[in-house]
Amino acid sequence: MVLAGKVKELTDCIWSSKAYRPDGIILGADIWNDIQKEDEYVTAKYPFECMNVKTHGLRKGELVTVTAGSGVGKSSFCRHIALSLLEQKYTVGYIALEESVKRSALGIMGVHLKKPIHLTREGVDDKQLHAIFSTTIGNGNFYLYNHFGSTVADNLLSKIRYLAKACSVDWVILDHLHMALSAL
Repeated sequence: MVLAGKVKELTDCIWSSKAYRPDGIILGADIWNDIQKEDEYVTAKYPFECMNVKTHGLRKGELVTVTAGSGVGKSSFCRHIALSLLEQKYTVGYIALEESVKRSALGIMGVHLKKPIHLTREGVDDKQLHAIFSTTIGNGNFYLYNHFGSTVADNLLSKIRYLAKACSVDWVILDHLHMALSAL
């Protein structure tokens, strides 16, 4: 620009240039208007009142991770949450990578019955089994993922996306995060 005799234009460019900031980097002072607005959340209750007191329930858009040692009851905990969400009239997508679809279904139905029907159906006739099925996993608001033992990460993410978009599920429960992450 100097050689072309455009010294004034060069000076203007230098003095009027803006500081470079990559996309997504935001100055905290610039978000006051967002801070002032109260957020509204869709909140569901946990099936355990003590957790509702401490966490104010489950909120859409948040990730809840449950950790504990082997055999402590993480999958059982997930079943209780799934059933509670169904009882609150939400639509649930349930992905259990450590068990079959049938085992997941019987587990949730068993939570409702307060009996381990995945181990024995003693004392539960077909009519009662069908009634429980119809009010829980067979009510039209419950989707399961039949993984066939596959946990390929891209495939799993596309299934979760499908549940959220095409099936309009309110909540996705992924039981065994470690198995899903190990596929990455």
